[in-house]
Amino acid sequence: MAMRWPLLSLCGLLLLFTQMRAEVVYTTIGSGAQAESFPVGLVDGTNRQWAVAFKPYAEYTLTRIALPLCVVAPPGAMTLELAADENGAPGTPIETFQIDVTAAKPTIYTIASVKHPRLERDTQYWITAHAASPAQIWWANPAVGAYWTGYVMAFRERGEWSVNADREAPGIIVYGKPVKTASEAHGLLTVPPSPDCQRPILARIVVEDYGQGASTG
Repeated sequence: MAMRWPLLSLCGLLLLFTQMRAEVVYTTIGSGAQAESFPVGLVDGTNRQWAVAFKPYAEYTLTRIALPLCVVAPPGAMTLELAADENGAPGTPIETFQIDVTAAKPTIYTIASVKHPRLERDTQYWITAHAASPAQIWWANPAVGAYWTGYVMAFRERGEWSVNADREAPGIIVYGKPVKTASEAHGLLTVPPSPDCQRPILARIVVEDYGQGASTG
């Protein structure tokens, strides 16, 4: 008995596997010296928020965000947001995440995206973090990157965001799934035509139930 699969181009299978794999869109975590921790929440009688900017080098859909956190003063409830840029500072939230931080030492927390918003190429976005008083959570970075020009980051305690560039920034890893344009998808799905019939060549994948493994033809 043979189980026959639908006709698929080999490049079509390659596209499917590629789309299942998320890539690192942006990170501030490198291989340099350990950075200081950035306190989120109640600090010296005021509530402090932090944000890190990033620009994708290609088009992606967001899959998840990872960042090192630890709780200093409970409760460890922290709100993380992917926000649009507004005049060079964090603007309207695109997606909001809730994190329950319980670790006493910096630990990587990974948050999955539910909305999977599209991240446009060369467009600035922000990852912002805030926690209600009296909580204090440290947003750490185990090893800073090598960007000598500095990462774009911002903080605020009251009122407007204060934006600056610094070599030490809170640690983030933004993951995304590459977005293929219609022309790119067509190019991947179409195998060059046969010189005999000038039609795309499709591969038929057949799994034979003879104990001999799979064969293609």
